[in-house]
Amino acid sequence: MCFKYLNVKFLIYFFVLILFTGIIFAQEWQLMGLENEEINCIEIDWSDPDIIYAGSRSDFSSGKTGKFFKSYDGGKNWRTLLNNVTVCDIDIHPVDPDIIYLTLGINYLTIAGILKSTDGGEIWAKADSGVWITSEIGPRILVIDPSNPEKLFVGTGGFGPGCLNLSTNGGNSWKFIYIDSLNGVRSLAIDPINTQNIYIGDSFVERIFNSNDGGYKWRVISEKPEIGANVLKINIENSNILYAGTLGYGFSLSKDYGETWNKANSGLPINCYISDITLSKDEIFISTISDSGNLIFKSNKNTLIWEKVGSKIFNNEILSLNYSSEKNILYMGTKGIYKYQLLTNNVINSDTKLNNMNQIKINPNPFNSSTYIEYNLETQSIVKLEIYNILGRKIRTLVNKNQNQGNYKILFEAEGLSTGLYLCHLRTEQFTKTKKIVLIK
Repeated sequence: MCFKYLNVKFLIYFFVLILFTGIIFAQEWQLMGLENEEINCIEIDWSDPDIIYAGSRSDFSSGKTGKFFKSYDGGKNWRTLLNNVTVCDIDIHPVDPDIIYLTLGINYLTIAGILKSTDGGEIWAKADSGVWITSEIGPRILVIDPSNPEKLFVGTGGFGPGCLNLSTNGGNSWKFIYIDSLNGVRSLAIDPINTQNIYIGDSFVERIFNSNDGGYKWRVISEKPEIGANVLKINIENSNILYAGTLGYGFSLSKDYGETWNKANSGLPINCYISDITLSKDEIFISTISDSGNLIFKSNKNTLIWEKVGSKIFNNEILSLNYSSEKNILYMGTKGIYKYQLLTNNVINSDTKLNNMNQIKINPNPFNSSTYIEYNLETQSIVKLEIYNILGRKIRTLVNKNQNQGNYKILFEAEGLSTGLYLCHLRTEQFTKTKKIVLIK
């Protein structure tokens, strides 16, 4: 009996060890492939988190050119869609995910410019008429106005002074926007709540510009050396809060639309270079380059005290960072593309239960004026079914009551709403689920 008891006890410890080891492994950076590529940018399809795009940069010293890739299965397999390019930025249309823009940097080794695809990256056309491109200057960063997706801004730079350009017809043509004392565009951001508010980080001088009229008139709001914006991000819930990643001075933030700035470097390496920033609802993730190694850090938006994400120190520069809210996964680009599964109680509970019982379906999606939202409950529960806009503001409550076990079909009529992306959020006592829906009028 004692021997059998010990065997059972040993098996329990053994399986606990396997489970514990699996959790630790899941919470370390895992290589997803493309290890021979310097991954310069990563973008996740908002309509399907299993679709991931990645662009690599060229190595001018070796003569190796970059590529553009697409994965349909969350990064397990990759297709090469473009060769001989230097991909600086990837942008997906906020209403139609088949429309994609690429900026291709300077005209050296590879063709520079802007490309546009309307079929998810299979066929591309030039979309840079009117943008000044030379062997030393080319498009670097592009942003789409979420309130008017035909309105685009692209910033140019490189080995010489660049500028800002505006398109109001989805990239068919561009016009130069004069900004006094701007040397080029290193970073660019549009306020998602008030899209008339736009910010630029200068390429060569540690200076930040702001326009509050949609990009026509500009002023300098910061020119402190330690607040240069290599990367600029805006808090989507409170757009008065801006985040800046600097070149050698760490992380800075402003709580008054960029008028004043403060450092927030607690926990970061000394004099670190912030190469990218990505945001979740509650956290900030940054990629850093420093003498102590190249690392990813995270912080709660409220505390701004940094801690490492994983223990891996990367030898090569970390070039890009992105976050999937639906999968709760961080994606990182360096020599290859890596992922890090962020484990939280919400994600574990939601996904585990949904896989076995609870589902939500929306049909049609995209829709024109109305669509049906279907879900099933395995047990009686208090149910909330709500619609949010992309800024996180609740615009409709469709259900808020106790419902019995069974299947439900709710009509959502979008009267009074404009074309765009919305979030359908279902919450019960057993699980929560959010799905993206697209209204096209």
